[in-house]
Amino acid sequence: MFEKVGSAFGSAVLATVIASYVTVHHLTKTVQLVGAYHEGFFYATIFALLIILPAMMLTNRVAKY
Repeated sequence: MFEKVGSAFGSAVLATVIASYVTVHHLTKTVQLVGAYHEGFFYATIFALLIILPAMMLTNRVAKY
């Protein structure tokens, strides 16, 4: 369930970033849209890197007292 929610959220964020970039910069040509996708995937990479940091702290080790 978390995977589906995460995938939907990620797709929505990516689509929102691309749509806002296209709207702000008034892009109309296909060649110009490459910049919008570049921006969207840049933010997707940043989000992925930020999510990896806490995921690396999760562990299956049991504390031994």
